[in-house]
Amino acid sequence: MLSIGIVYWALVAREMVEMAKAIHRPDDAEKYQQQYDHIAAAYRAAYVKEDGSVDRNTQTAYLATIFTGIAPLALVGSMVDRIARDVEAHGNHLTTGFLGTPFLMFVLDRNGRSDLAFRLLISDTYPSWGYMVKKGATTWWERWNGDTGDPSMNSYNHYAFGSVMAWAYRRVAGIDTDAAGPGFHHLTIQPHFDPALPRLHVEYDSEYGTIVSDWQQSQHRFTISIPANTTATVILPLNRTETIGSGAHTYTIQKRLRPCSPSFPCRSIYRFSCDWNPST
Repeated sequence: MLSIGIVYWALVAREMVEMAKAIHRPDDAEKYQQQYDHIAAAYRAAYVKEDGSVDRNTQTAYLATIFTGIAPLALVGSMVDRIARDVEAHGNHLTTGFLGTPFLMFVLDRNGRSDLAFRLLISDTYPSWGYMVKKGATTWWERWNGDTGDPSMNSYNHYAFGSVMAWAYRRVAGIDTDAAGPGFHHLTIQPHFDPALPRLHVEYDSEYGTIVSDWQQSQHRFTISIPANTTATVILPLNRTETIGSGAHTYTIQKRLRPCSPSFPCRSIYRFSCDWNPST
């Protein structure tokens, strides 16, 4: 039987590698890398099959195996397909709990299924985040069925399922830190514009000040505001990239479909322009 504890052991070891490297302790980084490699190899031998199936065959089993880097690269595509089929088999719903939900959106998004991630994000039928909102929730419940489950074991302000907001901030709004400029001194801004979410406004209070990401699809306008004494690398569709300084930067991003013909296949074309209002 698959042990989720082994997966989290591997995850902690991998994060220890990153931390050791960040504080320039190469011997510790090597020690934890060896530990991670040992755990991952044992997990693969025990739970991962040659056809890409994972013991227990649950969404969480596949998500955890992929997110932690344990999944052999040649089998990741098959595992993602299995997750997608399972989501669809449950009426386009997740079946994850506390330990699998934090991995869900990142795994789908990083493996070509952002469409499914957005579908789950905006769903309002049980079980989903939107279901809680539809039922009047203003904070995340401890259980997906917080409205019908036993109230004696249900918190109405519980972080676990709220872990989805890490993906919403970092991937949808595009606000992320950069290891080269820790503490949000230098940011990476890479929003994901999806028709499923035509309006978006996110604010993050960093140590340097408030970072704002705002997308208005109807006006083709994306605005990013970063505080004084910070810089950011902005990555827009088609990998248009530029480095910006503090202040508000507004981009006009227009997407249209180029007419199709036998000589020119259909594809999206973007047009960009930018206005800058520096911090005072």
